[in-house]
Parts: sequence; C-alpha cells; structure tokens
Amino acid sequence: CINLYDRGNLCVAAYWAAMRRFAGTMLFARPLLQDCQMLVIWSSNPVATSRRATPRMVMEAKEQRGLKVVVIDPQFTETAAMLADEYLPIRPGTDTALALAMLRILIAEGMWDRKTVMEHTNAPFLVRSDNGRTLREKDVGGASDRYMVWDGKTRRAVPHDAPGVEPVLTGSHTVQGMPVKPVWQRLIDSVEPWTEARAAEATGLSAEAIGRLAREFGRAKKAKIQFFPVPRFNTTSYGEYASVAVETVNLITGSILGHLGISETPYAHVDAGFHLKTNELLSVPNPVARKVPIAHLAEAILNPEKYGTDIRALYCYRSNPASQHPDVNKTIQALKKLDLVVVCDLFMSATARYADIVLPVCTYLERSSIRESSPVGIPYWWI
Repeated sequence: CINLYDRGNLCVAAYWAAMRRFAGTMLFARPLLQDCQMLVIWSSNPVATSRRATPRMVMEAKEQRGLKVVVIDPQFTETAAMLADEYLPIRPGTDTALALAMLRILIAEGMWDRKTVMEHTNAPFLVRSDNGRTLREKDVGGASDRYMVWDGKTRRAVPHDAPGVEPVLTGSHTVQGMPVKPVWQRLIDSVEPWTEARAAEATGLSAEAIGRLAREFGRAKKAKIQFFPVPRFNTTSYGEYASVAVETVNLITGSILGHLGISETPYAHVDAGFHLKTNELLSVPNPVARKVPIAHLAEAILNPEKYGTDIRALYCYRSNPASQHPDVNKTIQALKKLDLVVVCDLFMSATARYADIVLPVCTYLERSSIRESSPVGIPYWWI
C-alpha cells in the first residue's frame, strides 16, 4: 500500500509551499467583502467552482455597495462573464510580471500601508549582500539571533527590538565592512525593472490597463485580491513566485489582516476551523509510511525500481489522473498495467474509462451535510 501525496500536489502545492515561507500559513484573514470598494478575482473561477454563496455575495456587494470587480484570467470564464466590471485576459504564466508591475507602481506612488509594513513584516530587517541572509546580532559580535535594522536616529545597525529604535526602510548601508540593505529596499530594487511597458509586453495586457489596475487598487479605501480558494496560476512553472508576488500586493496595501486559527471569521473563504476539527475527530492514522509524489504516479507504476514501489492497484477518489497528471499517454499506460483500478466519481471520467470498477458517488443533493465543497477531513488514501 502506497500513500500518494494528496491531490494538493497538483492543485495547490506551489501556493502552499510559497505561503508557508512567506507568512507561515495560507489561512489569511482578508477584509470583509462588505467593506471593500474593489475586488480582484485572480486566476479563479468561483462561479463554476466555489461555494454557492460566493457569487451571490459578490453580486449583492456590486448591486448594493457599488463594488468594482476585476477578473484576471487567461480564459473568459463564467466568473468573468457574470461578475466582472473589467476583464483582463492575461497571457498564461505571466502573473508574476503583472504583480511586480503593480508593486512598482504602489511603492513608487506611496500607495502602501506603512503601519502594516513596519509592524507586521520583515521589511526593515537588514539583509547581507554577501550571502543574501538576514543580518543577526551574532554576525556583528553579539550573542543573540535577533534581527538587525538600520536605526535612523543613531545611523547604525541595532537589534530590531532595541528601545527607541526608528528603523529605516530604504538605502544601502555598511556594517563592519558588510554591505547590507533593508528587505524593503531589496523589494524596491526587484520591482524597479518591471515598468508598465515591460509588463505589458510580457502579459499581453495594455500598459494603460496595468497602470489603471494598480492605481485603482491602491487608491481604493479597501481592496483585496482573492482566490477561491487558491489561484490556478500556482500550477504553472514557478507558480510559487507568482503566489508570493500577488500576495505581496495584498500585504503591503493592508489587505491581509492576519491569519486564521481554529475559529473563523464569517465571510472568510477557508473554513479552517471546522475542517481541522472534523478531521481530528473522524480521520484515522495512515499505517503506511511510504509516500510517492502524486504527479509521479505513472513513473512509480511503470518504473517501480526507481521509487522502490510495487503498485498493483489504484483506488481513485477526488482525482482524475488520466486528464490531470503530467504526460497523459504515460498515465494511461500505467493505468493499463495495474491489476485493479477503482474509480469513485460523479461522471464517467477519463480515468473511469480505464477502471475495472466504477463506484458512482452522490451529489450534494443526495446527502445530508452541514458543509459544502471539500469532504469532511483532510487525508485521502490511494491503494
């Protein structure tokens, strides 16, 4: 029995990995829709794929409070057709370029939340130019691991929590012969090349549309970029960079209010508390320790010596490998090699065509449940 990594490896892996490093969580609390003047739905299609209440809430906000909705997506989706006041048909895989151009405008024109940046990010921390690591007190002869900042009053590097410190966000400095810059200055340097014209060339959008998007977002009393629940661009090459760049737009404009714990805010899009609690109560430990990345399923079946596996059967639930996995032809070849394939699905999917047994599952109309979308609990096993 081999426990393949959850479908998240294909669905949300890049976003998860990026957010763990970016903020330690992917469960962000964002401004309530009822408080927003602008909503950017980026690389998501909630009309077709999200909880049924989501489109209705957006429609109500548009009709009752004049919410402006911008949809950014390579495809003219159901969401773009039903909800968008403006649709931006971005070229696939260029989301990072658009986000960097937005950041350049927001920073250069002062449309960022200084309190959020100073108090809730690492923007003032000094970064060493020689190794790209944050400067710690022990690097300059101290005993602790405290982060160092450049103090505007004393004009020298001091621990970030030193009494009376006034951290500086910009400039290049030298500490005991080591060139250093604040994180914020490195962000400025990173986004500086991404002019509206360069981003337009990369994304296929007009420079005018890129500038308008950034400035309307920055000038709105409350605005947020939201995914339902994660962006599809996270499945593209370097999707983790796109994830960080786009969420940085949210962060510096004050559109990330914190992270969610077990309790949940009323309009948040991730039902984290109930999900975790029901998983704790209902799931059982998986006795199998051996794991294979789900995107490598075909390779693990066809070349067992490479992975130390001997997979002979597949129980497929909430997944459609024959259309979702890399190299469809190789995946089909692997399915044909198995002794037993069981597929649970609403439809006769591409994978179900190669199944020995197809188990039809019920729709939400055929079951009693107090929640929608993902089934209760987190782990799912493939045998």
